[in-house]
Formats: sequence, structure tokens, C-alpha cells
Amino acid sequence: MRTVRISRSTGVLTAAALAAVLSTTAFAPSAPSGAPVAACTDTTVELTTTLYENDSAQHMLLTATNTGDETCALYAYPLVIFYDRDDYIGPLESAMEDVTIAPGDEAYAGLLLFRIDAPTDAVPSMSVLLQGRTAEDDPAAPPIEVPMPGGFVNIDDNPLVTYWNTSRESVEDHLFPDNA
Repeated sequence: MRTVRISRSTGVLTAAALAAVLSTTAFAPSAPSGAPVAACTDTTVELTTTLYENDSAQHMLLTATNTGDETCALYAYPLVIFYDRDDYIGPLESAMEDVTIAPGDEAYAGLLLFRIDAPTDAVPSMSVLLQGRTAEDDPAAPPIEVPMPGGFVNIDDNPLVTYWNTSRESVEDHLFPDNA
């Protein structure tokens, strides 16, 4: 009988290599041919916003419409930064999935703009970066300037955004959990 000894450092390196391979290949959206789908960019999607007026404009829907000729992928959540702010907003707990959208189709992300009774600031615009396939990737495109419905929205000091989803209803379930 032959004994194979693996040192701890070899095991750690093997696990790290396996994790790297899985994070960059196994879960990337792919086309029917099996080839990875290109990331959506500022030239292949149009971003629009819609306020939920029924809740005093506390929430907003971000819609990405594929205006290109081929299916593209949206990863994680949109990196949103509001006018005159220094940092991107964080993710709201929601279903995490990478989504693909065919030409003419839409994907959605929801924003919690402010909490009731929190002090707010009016902001006239926001910029959105579309994330790359992995956290180490550079964003897939330059920032996209997104106008605000009605010219401005009110935000508090900790707005949040959901992960991308092809189901508007799923996004709304995360924005309005009491109604789900």
C-alpha cells in the first residue's frame, strides 16, 4: 500500500486554486453554445428609474433594458453613487444571482432611498457602474449617469440597492417585505 502525504500548505494552495477556478468559470452565465455571455455595458443597456409614489417615494426601481443586439449579463448589484456623495451604496439583503437579458428584455434592482423619520438630502442624479463577473474585475463599463424622476430624489445617509433580478416582483418582495 502506498501512502500519499499532502502538506497543509499544498492542501491550502489546492483549495485556493479550486476556489479561483470555480469563481471565474463555473458560475458565469453562458449562452446556449456554452460560451460566456458578455457583460452588459453602457452601450448595450439603458437605465431608467421609477419612484414608488405610494410610499412617499421612499423606494425607487432601477430598470436595465438591453438595447443591444446580443444577450448580455448583469452581475451582483449595480454600483450606485448619488450626486455629491463619496461612496457607493451597499447591497440590500436580497436574492443574489447573475442575470442575463436578451435584446429588448429587462432586469431590475430596487433602491431603498430613506427610512421614515430619517433626515434626507435632495439629490438630482446618480451614477451607476455595472460590476464585472468577479469582485476582482474592473467594472464592465464607464459610469452611466441616470436622471432622477421629477428632477431629484430624497436619500438618507444609508440608501441600499438590491441585487439584479429579471423578476420585478422578486425585487419588490425585497423592497416591501410586509406585502410579500
